[in-house]
Amino acid sequence: MIREMLAEGININVTLLFSIEAYEQVAHAYVDALEQRVSEGKPIDRVASVASFFVSRVDTLVDRLLNEKIAEVEDPRDKKALEELRGKAAVANAKLAYAKFEEIFSGPRWDALKAAGARPQRPLWASAGTKNPDYSDVLYVETLIGPHTVNTMPGKTIEAFLDHGVVKRTVDTDLDQARDVISTSKPPASPSTPSPPSSRRRHRIVHPNPSNPARRRGVSAPRWPRLMTSPQTHTKSPVTIQGAGLVLARNDCWRQDVSQKNQPEDRNRRHFFQLR
Repeated sequence: MIREMLAEGININVTLLFSIEAYEQVAHAYVDALEQRVSEGKPIDRVASVASFFVSRVDTLVDRLLNEKIAEVEDPRDKKALEELRGKAAVANAKLAYAKFEEIFSGPRWDALKAAGARPQRPLWASAGTKNPDYSDVLYVETLIGPHTVNTMPGKTIEAFLDHGVVKRTVDTDLDQARDVISTSKPPASPSTPSPPSSRRRHRIVHPNPSNPARRRGVSAPRWPRLMTSPQTHTKSPVTIQGAGLVLARNDCWRQDVSQKNQPEDRNRRHFFQLR
């Protein structure tokens, strides 16, 4: 579905990505779609997409599992090792996803598309507000700054970053440490039982043109294995403030949600950071 829509020239936000494997599927679908358009003699210079990779929610889950494990172990050294993993899985996961981005959007295959006018599908860091008060309020911003990335965050996080955030390239640093964190945090493999077909949820990809009623209704698509697609967020009338190499754009957004059609107005606000 993602490849088909992009091949038709429909620009989409593929969201609710949590795993590196899911991100790879999305990025390859984007490249495949561009190659299909080239083979059909269609232009690719106006095709655009972002892959929304969620961050802080990963720490919320992993920290809870770590706390459960910490309560079970008795050896002080084991406890300390587990405690040092808290608050690190999300950033490590995102950095390894960015490493895949650099791998996929480079080399001869991508260079041929770039020469034809292709733009890379940018990683978008979602859920970037800090939920644990023990962590830095700009943890998921400062650690994931780099080329071709977008960071969405709540207003409080924007204010915190403007007040004391540090702008420097960090998204591709300490990758060995990130790999260690992920390998250490990963639970033992266990057999999984597939969900019955009747319980499968359905999500929507919505075309970013809310003025078109037909496209605004969205295209219903089944969930991929370990990959979910969900409603697009549409922006209009951006206001851009530039300084210190960081572009801050605050946008009023239109959002259609499959599960909650009537959302409070304050939930329809989104903020975007982009490093240039």
